[in-house]
Amino acid sequence: MKKFTSFGGGSGSRKKEAAANAGEQRAQGRENAGSELDSSTMNELEMLRAENAHLKRLIEQQQEAQVVGGEDPARDAELAHLRRERDELQRQLANLQSDYEALQRDYANLQRDRRLEVNEHHSETRTVEAQIEFMSQQHKHELEEKESRIRDLEMKLVDLEQEVELAQSPTHFIHVRSLDMDEMKERIADLEKRLQVANADNRRRAEEADRLREELEEAKLKGGDEG
Repeated sequence: MKKFTSFGGGSGSRKKEAAANAGEQRAQGRENAGSELDSSTMNELEMLRAENAHLKRLIEQQQEAQVVGGEDPARDAELAHLRRERDELQRQLANLQSDYEALQRDYANLQRDRRLEVNEHHSETRTVEAQIEFMSQQHKHELEEKESRIRDLEMKLVDLEQEVELAQSPTHFIHVRSLDMDEMKERIADLEKRLQVANADNRRRAEEADRLREELEEAKLKGGDEG
């Protein structure tokens, strides 16, 4: 009897300690759901399972002793106490199992949310990189166009400066004047040729007119003779 009572007292202490530990571990598990979820909760589950198995063996021993020794009120009371303790531990075990599954779901949701945040961040990063690349290419193209335009303007400026220098030099003025005289001579010669052609054409036309007048006079004379 003292043996069973000792087991019952020790089991009661272990039950209180297990309940306290379970409450502390559940609170700690909720605070650190992302870090020590599996290790702490699984340790608590294993402890409660071991306690439940121990109580089950004690109850079986009590039942076997009752069958062998007949009825014993003290033993029956101890057996009822052990059964209540077992039921309480089973209830705690079920609650802990439910909390553990809820924490697993929360942890899975947290991992999914983090993956979504990472993917969204990567997508935004790729979009910004594409925009920066496009703007860089556009600025590069505009810069190349402006550089080409500047080179063209510089070449034109050099040409213009050279023309100004030539125009301001006396040799250039003489050269230009000589070019003007040559051009005038060529134009005069061309006009003289055109005038000669026109005079020749006029003479030909005058000769043709004289011939026609002579033919007309001859025709008139012949007409008078016939009349």
